[in-house]
Amino acid sequence: MPPTHQSSSATKVSTFFSATLLLWVISVFFQIPFNKRRDLLYIFAGGCFYQFANWVIRFSVSRDPLFVNTSVSLLHSAVTSVSVVFILLNQWSLTSFKSMFEHKELVEGTWPWAY
Repeated sequence: MPPTHQSSSATKVSTFFSATLLLWVISVFFQIPFNKRRDLLYIFAGGCFYQFANWVIRFSVSRDPLFVNTSVSLLHSAVTSVSVVFILLNQWSLTSFKSMFEHKELVEGTWPWAY
């Protein structure tokens, strides 16, 4: 069966996404040893954590790829949301409400390790 326009388009998107992700990973892993950005190791640790969660859900709950991807995506959203709320509450307790949303405070004070 010849490929349809939709499958060709999906393949192009998949290739573009994979290439972009590969360039980003190379960039991050270049920064760690050459620019001594040890704080970026958390990206690697996070990737390992979510791959482990993917494996646990796949082998203990369901082998359905849609279920596994949705579960890990929800886990990622929950962890990210809790982290952001924790950071904002922590900043609110350390600084005033007015100064915590200034750009300098957000970039340099609240989340200096954000990349």
